[in-house]
Amino acid sequence: MLDHYSVTAVVMGQLRMIHHAGHTPVLIGLEDFNWPDAPDWVEIRAGLPVWKKTDYMSLCDITPDDIEVAKKASRWMAGNLGDLDALFSHDILFTGWNLPLNIGLQDATPFFPFPHLHWVHSVPGGAMRDYWRVPPGGKLVYPNSQDRIRVAEHFHTWQENVLVIPHSKDPREFMIRTDLARRLLTEYNVLSADLIQVYPIPTDRFEAKGCLEVLEVFGQLKRAGKTVRVIFCNAWCTTDERRKDVKFLINHAFDQGLTDTEVVFTSRFAPEHEVGVSQDVVQDLMQIANLFICPSKSESFGYCVAEAALNGQLLVLNQNLPMFQEVAGSGNALHFTFGSYQQDLKYDDKIKFFRDMARIIIHTMDSDHALRAKTFFRQQYRWENIWSKIHYALLAQPTLVRV
Repeated sequence: MLDHYSVTAVVMGQLRMIHHAGHTPVLIGLEDFNWPDAPDWVEIRAGLPVWKKTDYMSLCDITPDDIEVAKKASRWMAGNLGDLDALFSHDILFTGWNLPLNIGLQDATPFFPFPHLHWVHSVPGGAMRDYWRVPPGGKLVYPNSQDRIRVAEHFHTWQENVLVIPHSKDPREFMIRTDLARRLLTEYNVLSADLIQVYPIPTDRFEAKGCLEVLEVFGQLKRAGKTVRVIFCNAWCTTDERRKDVKFLINHAFDQGLTDTEVVFTSRFAPEHEVGVSQDVVQDLMQIANLFICPSKSESFGYCVAEAALNGQLLVLNQNLPMFQEVAGSGNALHFTFGSYQQDLKYDDKIKFFRDMARIIIHTMDSDHALRAKTFFRQQYRWENIWSKIHYALLAQPTLVRV
């Protein structure tokens, strides 16, 4: 299992995705396969024959020894994989190095009582090879639609036999290192949201840090059609008085049309961390967020603003604190009047003000390629989204269109 090999990364992501979906992934390997650090939720079946690899260009070139390898592989697969719900292969059908396994797989598929999908990881090109064939009853899988017809042509099949399923690149695998952050992101389906804010804050400072205004803006963002999540990493919530502060803010969120799935408090999600979650958890969650609204009434620097900026979030800061212009730098944030301890603010029409603010935020984010890409990749290539495509393909179990 080589971390620097891209196909290994795809397989590892797939194993984690299958496990996350509630199934037991089974990794099939050669009989000398050894993975000492394998997670305990992966079953390993190592029994395919070992052979000296040759990059074959044609079926006509295969040696008698490798024909025997193909026969052994076919017998082992037919005898050891019948209890599976599905079989996935990766580049077994495509590369000449794997031709003996390709032949063995083709011969064994009539004995498979389950759907089987076969990933092709490179763009077929050059001369067509006579061993590029779809196993009976199987489907090819390719990660983009632009080359779908080319793949079908090179494998001498209809394009309906080439499924388009992107690879997963889930932040919980690539970026997140703490179990608490993974659990929170999963339980509240955070990765699917359009707009996410993470606000590290002491529980007794909700009003001073502008949390009421944050929820009012997010209420307007939701009314504008965006899916939203606000995660308060609230510390020092260790007394009944502080817990009442959280309840007050929850009720304010409800008043803005937000739900208890859209507004999350770490002190409620993980009561054992009422004193506060670790900096590692905050950093994990900050990497996921794309928006940071800070209507704080008083700041000397704004440490969490720096953390949000370093994680590539759109900053929305309080214009009534001129220090933010200096700390954040000119032109690096949106600034709106939220009032301060030095400047009392009365809105002529508060709802309209926050509605207009929400529209400006949405327009700004939609105009920023980096923010759009961050949000798109997070939503599109998370485990749940990719697994739904694979699961649909397995349930469909379409009959092979024969040529």
